[in-house]
Amino acid sequence: MEPPAITPVPGAAGRIKTLAMMDADRYGEAALDVLVPPSLTGTMIWTQVVEILGTGGRFSNPLAELVQ
Repeated sequence: MEPPAITPVPGAAGRIKTLAMMDADRYGEAALDVLVPPSLTGTMIWTQVVEILGTGGRFSNPLAELVQ
């Protein structure tokens, strides 16, 4: 298996955080609810999932959401 491609995100260096590690349910779904402070209104938030596979992993497509 080829390692996943990594695309640097300008301005993200040192700002990438692990939110949670969790197992998916029998339908392959996992959910994480978070409270977003009102001060982040108008900010773009990026998320991405990594499925850990042995010594490697598989990345989901990134998801960008505008806080409203």
